[in-house]
Amino acid sequence: MKSRSLSRVIACTVALIMVMGSLIPGFALEKGERVETEDIRLSGDNRYETAFAIADELYKAGGAFDNVVVAYGQNYPDALSGGYLARQKNAPILLINAHQEDAVFKYIQDHMKKDGTVYLLGGEGVVSFSFGTRLKEAGYTVSRLGGKTRIITNLIILQHVFKGNEDMDCLLIARSDNFPDALSGSAVDIPIMLVGEELEESQIEFITGHAINNYYILGGTGAVSEKVEDTLKIYAIPNYKRDGGSLERLAGANRWETSAMIADKFFDDADTVVLATGRNFPDALAGAPIANKNNAPILLVAPGNTSYAHEYVVDNEVRKSISVGGEAIVSNETVDVVMEQYAANDEEDQDDEEDTEEGGAETGTEMVNDFTVNMFQAAVSNPPVSLDKGMSLQSNSSDKNILISPLSVLYAMSMTANGAEGKTLEEMEKVLGCGLDQEEINSYLQYYLGEIADSEDIISIANSLWIADDEELKVEEQFIQENTEGYKAGVFKTVFDEAARLRVNAWIEEHTGETIKDMLQELSEDTVMLLVNALAFEAKWRIPYNKNQVATGTFYGSAGNKDVTFMTSSEKQYLKDDDAQGFLKNYEGGRYAFAALLPNEDVDIDSYIEGLTGDRLTEILSEPVQHSVITKTPKFETESSMNLNEVLISLGIKEAFDGEKADFSRLGTYADGNRNLFIGKVLHKTYMDVNESGTKAGAATVVEMEKNTAIIEEEPPYEVTLNRPFIYMIIDKEENIPLFIGVMRNI
Repeated sequence: MKSRSLSRVIACTVALIMVMGSLIPGFALEKGERVETEDIRLSGDNRYETAFAIADELYKAGGAFDNVVVAYGQNYPDALSGGYLARQKNAPILLINAHQEDAVFKYIQDHMKKDGTVYLLGGEGVVSFSFGTRLKEAGYTVSRLGGKTRIITNLIILQHVFKGNEDMDCLLIARSDNFPDALSGSAVDIPIMLVGEELEESQIEFITGHAINNYYILGGTGAVSEKVEDTLKIYAIPNYKRDGGSLERLAGANRWETSAMIADKFFDDADTVVLATGRNFPDALAGAPIANKNNAPILLVAPGNTSYAHEYVVDNEVRKSISVGGEAIVSNETVDVVMEQYAANDEEDQDDEEDTEEGGAETGTEMVNDFTVNMFQAAVSNPPVSLDKGMSLQSNSSDKNILISPLSVLYAMSMTANGAEGKTLEEMEKVLGCGLDQEEINSYLQYYLGEIADSEDIISIANSLWIADDEELKVEEQFIQENTEGYKAGVFKTVFDEAARLRVNAWIEEHTGETIKDMLQELSEDTVMLLVNALAFEAKWRIPYNKNQVATGTFYGSAGNKDVTFMTSSEKQYLKDDDAQGFLKNYEGGRYAFAALLPNEDVDIDSYIEGLTGDRLTEILSEPVQHSVITKTPKFETESSMNLNEVLISLGIKEAFDGEKADFSRLGTYADGNRNLFIGKVLHKTYMDVNESGTKAGAATVVEMEKNTAIIEEEPPYEVTLNRPFIYMIIDKEENIPLFIGVMRNI
């Protein structure tokens, strides 16, 4: 067993499911002594494996399933709509996409009774017809509950759960295009109706056709509008006014407080809580059944947003938590803050733990976004040296275009950090992890490799190690193992000559979709290892531009005006903060999007970039306003090629570049002991082409390890025209992280 704190003992077993817990001791507590809790974690390598882990826990408790609910894993409405259905059918929720059908089918075969029923949530566009046919051929009963839209699917599910249960008189109301409130509500023993800006006619017909006395609106008017509330009052009055019925809104100042309010309202005697991230939905999608099994609320948590959950836990003397998702999603530290309690009548003033938390990231999303902003700001303020010209990217820094892939840099540098020790490691952790240690950095980046495994037709990430064929160089087996198993890195042993340079360049070109060519111009004679990351992205727009949407216009660049080609479209996701506005334009599949931010005319773009923070970027990307926006985007093709040494040194990674001070003893050593390993260069190259049909992009990062000889719509649509310098990104909407980020000053 492994002790994590004085108050908690954690036992760990690792497989697809990781369970952590400590039994509550049976002795009396002295006042001021910490209360022991049992903390369980259900997680897998990705959302699909996490759903299996939750189902495994239910299977262990109750044996073979009579029913199973299957929902689409790349969006949230259907799965959250199915929370009450899963409770009603005593069923797990399994997540599926086109690449997961075999795994889900096998799980059903192994864990479900042969005469059971499988409920498929959503239309054939999300849970395929062929999958349903395959289940039927295997002898299972299949019931598809799905329509053309999320609203219709939700209504069909409601009709199913109400059928034969006419005494049901309660309904939750939550927004259909924002997950947090619906996620908190999915644990409640009441069905959920998902709504848009206003109630649709079919929803009104459902309400008037059922004797529903009590309505609970989840979230403030920014989530569920006053228009919806007013419509409910008009059409539900004959029901909710009689027999003591009610219409109540449960709305806190934010999603965290709303989540705790839902818990207070419906779970006044819970001894268990389910903890889920409030910043992204995937891992918690299948969480409702485990919450139902334990009569537990789902509390939303995130670093810096734990006080409401902690207050609920303390007030209700909760002794058990179930965290859904890996440590990169809901960290051990966050669990500690939420669950930590003291014996009654403690004379000491126990302040809210989150007030004493160290600043910085505590989740993978926060880490990536903090690092993205820090690196972007450093690259913009101090343009790095160009690999091609041996000079800064542009002689006039105010005219520079810069495109980077912080994610690519993170992968290459984190593989390198697995070989660092002492102060060298501390500096790398501080810059790369932004609050997370190396183990947590590895955990998230490895998790993300699993997450994007099903999107390889759009994005791929590849890693490799190229090691000098030198008998005096001893490379530690643990270092190789961490990078091959965790980062799926290929290992190549070579003599670093011209032939090796060409081989590495060919590998990079192949794994970046042929967007990054001639990455290495030369190799130092002191090179002993290359750690390489390659990232490729290629996707069509969900709705491509047609020829009538393309026209010439003027781009007012920092270096002068220029006639360029603009592409016009109407989008539905508007980005806004106090100093900028922008939009998201989705690629096919819906997971990835092009994001643009245009600073207000009175805001200098450098000032805007300087004022960005990781939290601010996360908030902008994760909470787009659902509103029509007319966009004009210039066609452009751009690339950057740079040496990142000075950028990373300016951020705080110093010893790693110092031939005398660097400590990479966990990576390897030389037999004679008089040559030290250090980072000679960090090379980074990016490419992006944005046109009428879609986007193609690539990035590569090479960390070159060297040796030295020293010793060791009713409202009018908004409009966003990108005709002056702007920031742009390709983002993963499900993780709310950028794959690429750039500033376009001149086209």
